[in-house]
Amino acid sequence: MQTFYAYPFLNTEWDSVSLEIWENAVFTGDSSWYYPHMTSPFNRLYFIMEGEIYLENEKERNILRSGHMYLVPAGSCYTYGCTDRVHKFYVHFNTELLPGIDLFGELDTILSLPFEKCLLDQIFSEMKKESLSGLPPHSHAPSLPHLSSGYRSWLKGIHGTDADAESQAFTSLYKPSHK
Repeated sequence: MQTFYAYPFLNTEWDSVSLEIWENAVFTGDSSWYYPHMTSPFNRLYFIMEGEIYLENEKERNILRSGHMYLVPAGSCYTYGCTDRVHKFYVHFNTELLPGIDLFGELDTILSLPFEKCLLDQIFSEMKKESLSGLPPHSHAPSLPHLSSGYRSWLKGIHGTDADAESQAFTSLYKPSHK
């Protein structure tokens, strides 16, 4: 695992980057949160607020700890798990430089950076005004998942379900926290 500072290409011209938010939510989970060998077509940005989770593959085991944010690049394969308890805010997204070329697509490691609680406070404040995924504004930090059409298609490919069952499958898969 490396820090964001190790990648100077991240200082690119952001005007030419297309950002698609697939989904964002606040999640609280326990040791039942376990998903082996997951490969996603989107990047995952995790802000660990309390507790910790692990991501492992045949090369490494990464512990994602409270007070840090982590970028898991699209296309990387990890087993996701929690040994005790975790409370996190996450965003699943793509950042395309050109159609089909994700800014983080060539990374082969998880990036990490410490964050201050005030950063999340600012994000949640902005989300009250307008959802990160372009959905209607919320009166609180989100506790239920917000799914883009791309995310629904990805779930349908995994579960082979219709739109209503997709939402149920997602809810049971990630067990969103209560308000």
